[in-house]
Amino acid sequence: MRRIFRGRAALSAAAPIIWAVTAVRRGRQEIAAQAAVAMLGNKQQAVVTRDRDEDPCRTLRAWATPDEESSMTRSDRPLAGKAALVTGGGRGLGRGFAVRLAALGANVAVSDINLAGDAEFELDRTSRAGRSVTEELEQHGIEAFAAEHDAADFSAQADLVAEIRRRWGRLDIVVCNAGGSVGLPGVEMGPSMFASRLDPQELDLVLRRNLVSAVATCVAVADVMKEQRSGAIVTIGSVNGIEALKSGASAHYGAAKAAVIMYTRYLAQELGPFNVRVNCLAPAMTRTGRMLSLMGDQASAQFGKEATQLEERNALGRVAEIDDCVDAMEFLCTDGSRFYTGHVLPVDGGELRSQL
Repeated sequence: MRRIFRGRAALSAAAPIIWAVTAVRRGRQEIAAQAAVAMLGNKQQAVVTRDRDEDPCRTLRAWATPDEESSMTRSDRPLAGKAALVTGGGRGLGRGFAVRLAALGANVAVSDINLAGDAEFELDRTSRAGRSVTEELEQHGIEAFAAEHDAADFSAQADLVAEIRRRWGRLDIVVCNAGGSVGLPGVEMGPSMFASRLDPQELDLVLRRNLVSAVATCVAVADVMKEQRSGAIVTIGSVNGIEALKSGASAHYGAAKAAVIMYTRYLAQELGPFNVRVNCLAPAMTRTGRMLSLMGDQASAQFGKEATQLEERNALGRVAEIDDCVDAMEFLCTDGSRFYTGHVLPVDGGELRSQL
């Protein structure tokens, strides 16, 4: 904001805009409408939209002066005109990432191994409100499309990137979200999670879904970003890839995420001279539809006994929410992290107590 508004008077004039932008990002259209009225003062009478299917930012801009509109565009839609790709974006964390990028103004392509998977868990069914991922993204006034394939397929990822370039002529942001562990088809919660008893087929699947998918995506996008001499790549690691669980469980997943973290660091060194940033987001246990189904959804929205144990592991005393991770992703994909590359950003509530 300091680059947009200068001086006390300018900041005072900008306050309603900031209020409106914050409200829109958080889905509080009614508050955004009130902010619009405050911004307009007596300049004109207008009907305030409160329809959640409308884009309140567009309404605010229609009422604003050119200077106000310019300020709002830079503050509220910093990714306008850019193109983004989110793998594993059909539900859960990936869908949260994709929706935020769309809200920030980017055109968004989503890939997922099963685009109908958002109907599997109650939390996802509730949050999508009957909309496909592309319908939800397009409500933010951007272009979007979705592709259904395995993100670990190098050829399919190359074709997807070619289609993004054909449509939008560029690719600025990539979030390598595809992954997972227990709860995936073919990966069981049981003895085969432990390091000395890993099942070869489960190990292969977990490595493919987490490590190979990230590598295939980054190989597909690297040359495009090098040619542009700009870009931001976010891989998704895990606190399990930094510190082993005390029980020794999820060894295949932890090893795969540790490999993603190290791959991120190597890629950052290679692409840095081309002004391409590569960072890794490392969430702790996050309240997604899949996790709720695995742990048991209690009336208190906790994970039962397992959740209590998880909460005791971190300083903030709760499990992560999807928005906790989405906010961190926004930082890594926008200008606030412009001098930030090759790093791991834990979203863990203070669970990790040793150096990365």
